[in-house]
Amino acid sequence: IFSNSDMDMFANTVQGTIEGDGGGHEVDQNWLCSTTEVPTLMNRVVGISRMSRHTNMGEGANEVKFFILVLCPTNIKGTKTALETARTFATLFSDMSLRHSLLESQVDLEVKAYIRKAAHDISNRQEKAEIDMSKTEADNEPSFLQPFRGIRDDLARRLPYYWSD
Repeated sequence: IFSNSDMDMFANTVQGTIEGDGGGHEVDQNWLCSTTEVPTLMNRVVGISRMSRHTNMGEGANEVKFFILVLCPTNIKGTKTALETARTFATLFSDMSLRHSLLESQVDLEVKAYIRKAAHDISNRQEKAEIDMSKTEADNEPSFLQPFRGIRDDLARRLPYYWSD
């Protein structure tokens, strides 16, 4: 889990970025996700901890309120690795309204419900965006075959200039 023998710095972490005051990007210090591959594990395990107050967890993580630990077996499919799982939770925790809801929740079933709802909302937004993109692509294509369309359009554009010459 740690990158050095002093155990003061995590080896593999995922954090979000937010737009800074000056227009640049800053690291979002409200949450931190750490990933570790464990050879003896059989299934992925994700632990989410809500700190009672902002916690300093090393460089770039001075005000952590949520800590997510992802433990994954080493022999797992490429789409289910610790990093991919961490990216999934990073996408969820980048939503400020989810973090606010998790701060106010009292029991673990509430936390799970908020996370499921946020995941469902994100997947619906992505599906809607994909459908909208496929509609615009279909609108650009002609509905029937038009032979010599390029030549005809080119002549229609140039013909007024031919008459003036």
